[in-house]
Amino acid sequence: MKRLVLVALLAGTLTACDKAADESNEPEAITADIPPSETSTVGTYQVTLADGTKGTSTLTEDGRYVDRFSGQTEEGNWAEVDGKTCFDPDEGDTATRCYVLGETAADGTFVATPDEGDPVTVRKLS
Repeated sequence: MKRLVLVALLAGTLTACDKAADESNEPEAITADIPPSETSTVGTYQVTLADGTKGTSTLTEDGRYVDRFSGQTEEGNWAEVDGKTCFDPDEGDTATRCYVLGETAADGTFVATPDEGDPVTVRKLS
């Protein structure tokens, strides 16, 4: 009988040790939605064309964009391809445009240089 009690105590002790090993002092990993950083391409931008015309371009996480210039709106898909940011309009007859994004200046602007045409000046608004 003493043996049976000893075995039961040992089993209880081992179970407690295993449980303590499972309950580590390490903090549990917390996952959260983290908003895009300032370096993220997602957001709304003010775009100034070479002729001084200003508009906005909004890029969303799902790969869609909306451009608004002079009362006109263009929508489509955007993606980062081979180091360039490319825009593929929904309108079938409009060609895909790709830009190389320059370094951000102290005033928050950067130059986006297209494969064809004049560079534009861009400032991230949000």
